[in-house]
Amino acid sequence: MKDHKTKKSKVIRIFFVIIAVLLLVPFPIRYKDGGTVKYRAALYCVTKRHELVCDVGYYVGTEIEILGFEVYNDVKLDD
Repeated sequence: MKDHKTKKSKVIRIFFVIIAVLLLVPFPIRYKDGGTVKYRAALYCVTKRHELVCDVGYYVGTEIEILGFEVYNDVKLDD
């Protein structure tokens, strides 16, 4: 009887580890706008912006979103 509970407990732990990995591990998306890279996971998104603006310069900085809400943004225009 104890072996059945132990096996079930292991399966549940493995399931939660797989779900946590899927929600927290980001994959990179590279844009062809001057070097912007967005790291996207299910729960958060980090954007390292280096975006070329026509005849003006670059937008440079970092944006962080958690659950779709922006919590940090230091993007500024760099000449």
